Amino acid sequence: MLPEHAPFTPDQRKALDSIIVSLDPTQKSWLSGYLAAAGASEASGVATPAPAPSAKLTVVYGTESGNSETLADRAVKEAKKRGFQAVMKNMSDIKPSDLAKIANLLVIVSTWGDGEPPETATAFYKEFMSADLALGSVRYSVLALGDTAYEKFCQTGKDFDARLEKLGATRVNPRTDCDVDYEEGYASWIDAALKELAPTFTPHPVAFSAPAPVAAIEYGKKNPFPSEIIDNVLLNGEGTSKETVHVEFSLSGSGLTYEPGDALAVVPFNAPDVVADILQAAKLKGTEEIEVKNVGRKLLADALREDFDITALSRAVLTKLAEAADSASLKELLAEDAKEKLKEYNHGREIVDAIEDFAPKGLSADALAGIFRKLPPRLYSIASSPLAHPDEVHLTVAAVRYETNGRKRKGVASTYLADAAKPGSNVSIFVQPNKNFRLPADGHTPVIMVGPGTGVA
Repeated sequence: MLPEHAPFTPDQRKALDSIIVSLDPTQKSWLSGYLAAAGASEASGVATPAPAPSAKLTVVYGTESGNSETLADRAVKEAKKRGFQAVMKNMSDIKPSDLAKIANLLVIVSTWGDGEPPETATAFYKEFMSADLALGSVRYSVLALGDTAYEKFCQTGKDFDARLEKLGATRVNPRTDCDVDYEEGYASWIDAALKELAPTFTPHPVAFSAPAPVAAIEYGKKNPFPSEIIDNVLLNGEGTSKETVHVEFSLSGSGLTYEPGDALAVVPFNAPDVVADILQAAKLKGTEEIEVKNVGRKLLADALREDFDITALSRAVLTKLAEAADSASLKELLAEDAKEKLKEYNHGREIVDAIEDFAPKGLSADALAGIFRKLPPRLYSIASSPLAHPDEVHLTVAAVRYETNGRKRKGVASTYLADAAKPGSNVSIFVQPNKNFRLPADGHTPVIMVGPGTGVA
């Protein structure tokens, strides 16, 4: 209770007493620091300097699955924190001639298929690549998203970067090419790009730091939700070669929501027999310890199962393998004039085949781990409605199993769901929104719906 000699009126003391008695120790401590800092600031008589006028920044993006759009939104929010007047523009909503009006430009664009731009960015891309523009006043940087499993990795981003430079724009920060695991590359790129484009900015001084509230756990791509499997049902009867499973995931406690058109990302593990084949090819036991980036020390076998893409064969993987194994024949296969031979070799083969062919003496544990990229999530069309199944999400998946070059193969995620996602077990998931794939807002609009892939549509 406040003493009577406190410098407050009786009504003020009564009001303050009623508030103070309801506060816990943390709240009282915070309020004490706040009032002390506020009093010190007023007593100093020093005026808070205003920030300098902020620079304008435009983030232009081209997206297919939504990743580029998500990063563009994050880039705008980060830029605003640093004093920019930032906006984001979809390539489908602007014309190449609009770029001449932009002083500070960030481009975030993905590559699809055989080096192609996203569908919504195709018209912009084609016009931009042939346009005769004067972009001498534009300062820019490009973030390219792609997949090293494809030969023309990040080709669309490379094309935009080269074309902007040719048209006179000034590259203030080198282009960053990101694989499917793009978080680290994006973080480094946006920090460096914004520093180069940064306006002169004088921030407001901060007199004190209030305790930050404890945030609830947020699940998403950076922190997938460990979903409990509710049910896993084989839909095919006896006598058929098809293997289609219906898998039901619990969303209870996740905070995850989805709309028609969104995808569910599954973070799979590699199958034990696939891991065993890799270890045998590399002449290792799996009990060796290695360092896994952003994870720490792990047994090799555990890392091969949980962290690495140990199947998808690509030029990037073969390049690392050629160095690790010091294979002259593999280096010849990777030569510029041997592209057709490389394409023919890659067809129907996986990493285990390449290790057997080009590293017959085996590899060290660190050398083996060094040729892999991070195991990427797999995206699946959702086979349920949140209206019919609240707190659940369902998938209908065709298990992929086949044989090539004398070896049995399997789809990483589809067979993981078919073989390992038993009721009661946990599978890591997150929702991948897709704003470009939505039902019309007008319910009277005619819709043709096609559902290929599983054999049950």
